[in-house]
Amino acid sequence: MKLKRVIAWTALAIPLAALLALAVGYWLSDNDCGTAAAPQATPMKAIVYCDYGTADVLRLEDVAKPTPVTTSSWYACMRRGSTRSTGTTCAARPT
Repeated sequence: MKLKRVIAWTALAIPLAALLALAVGYWLSDNDCGTAAAPQATPMKAIVYCDYGTADVLRLEDVAKPTPVTTSSWYACMRRGSTRSTGTTCAARPT
């Protein structure tokens, strides 16, 4: 009797936890397609999509140019002695 109750509550709790995780992920996402970005000094053209769907959801917009990682910050990350280093880990660490 007690085992049935535990299984029933578990079967109810797992989908609710998954739904809650999806809702929190949706609300915390940084999808800023609804806001207009400030004009940059040197914008570049890029294809932007904000919704799932066919090619109709693609838009051509002016976006800010990405800043490249400088070699000095890359070597500073490598000097720290990290065993595995990617661009993401170096960008996340303060130099």
